[in-house]
Amino acid sequence: MKFYSAILVGIILSLFTSCQKAEDDANHLNSKILVEGYVFANEPVVIRVASVNANGLSVSPPAQSAYVNIVQGDLEIPFAEVDSMPGVYCQVDTNTVLADSGVIKLSVHYAGHSHTAQTVFPEEIAFLEINNPIIDLQPNNVNATVATVSWSEIEGNSGYCMFLKPSEGYPFLHTSNPLYDPQQSYFSKIIHDTSVNLRTADFAFTGNFDIYVTAIRPEYHAMYNSYGLNNLISAPSNIENGWGIFTAFNGLSLSVTVQ
Repeated sequence: MKFYSAILVGIILSLFTSCQKAEDDANHLNSKILVEGYVFANEPVVIRVASVNANGLSVSPPAQSAYVNIVQGDLEIPFAEVDSMPGVYCQVDTNTVLADSGVIKLSVHYAGHSHTAQTVFPEEIAFLEINNPIIDLQPNNVNATVATVSWSEIEGNSGYCMFLKPSEGYPFLHTSNPLYDPQQSYFSKIIHDTSVNLRTADFAFTGNFDIYVTAIRPEYHAMYNSYGLNNLISAPSNIENGWGIFTAFNGLSLSVTVQ
């Protein structure tokens, strides 16, 4: 399973653990779920689903035995729950990929309630470059530029984000970087420029990685631009009858060695 940046886990988990009871019957927690779905172009899709506790305050349990599928035009992709990971649903056929264009519709049926969301792939960036693919971290100057990544602008776009993925066949979590700053790392926030000066504090680990850069959709911008928001009921969400996010990425990658 692909690794995604801590931004894709940390903020969602903070939402999962801090939900409050709604005062209105329309927001009754019994009918709600929490969904985390990120669709990467040309990759199998993983959907995470959790139910909401009756008190709305404690860690939400996984939503087990849900019916999950994705539809794009005439293509329907069924999902199955991973035996060892309750509440995590993967494509039954991992060789099936979504088309570059067309609305992507998610359906989740759980405990007698239906939940839907939809998204599309953003425009793919172009001319992704890095000036230094061999990145030497500078422990004595964590804010010094160790590499610059740049790409072409997409007009009218909501912004960009970068993910750091372990290279194919490379063991993940090789060596941790004690100088890593998760709050300020470019791999943990929305980017509004088309170039980034990476620093030692941006990298959580050393090793061989792919830097994945993508434009983002408005729903992603709304969710993660509200960092620190801890009330699910008022949190941005594009999940009908639920909370969380369903969005798509369409990026390019660069291979780097961080040492």
